[in-house]
Amino acid sequence: MKWVNKLVIFLIIICTISYILALIGKPSSTMSFMALFLDRLFMVNLVIFVISGFVFIDNFGTFNVFKYSVRHFRATVSKKYKNQLLQENDTLETDRDIKTFLQKKFLFAQTKHNAANVYFAFSGSIFLLYIVITFVLV
Repeated sequence: MKWVNKLVIFLIIICTISYILALIGKPSSTMSFMALFLDRLFMVNLVIFVISGFVFIDNFGTFNVFKYSVRHFRATVSKKYKNQLLQENDTLETDRDIKTFLQKKFLFAQTKHNAANVYFAFSGSIFLLYIVITFVLV
């Protein structure tokens, strides 16, 4: 039931922003208000899709592989960074402990489920619906 609330909030946000942008752009456009509104709706939805897509990817750990590999490389190459890790966590004693600690912290981290994931799904479905309607009407 939580996703219904998020859907309503999402629709209110994109419709309000699109309406305001259509009102601002109407005096300088020869398009009808409805066509201008749909055009702005597409643009706003595309921006939300891209932004929430990056958050969605990060929430499911794609960037964690990069974070892990950089930190692991730094721990193997830099004695200063390795000593810093050892000072932060007293249980780390060997290189293997450091590797296991970094894997738990970055590779096997819990995935987050927040509003960005829901907005990504909604904006993706509206984006696809907009494309289908455009091809049907043309």
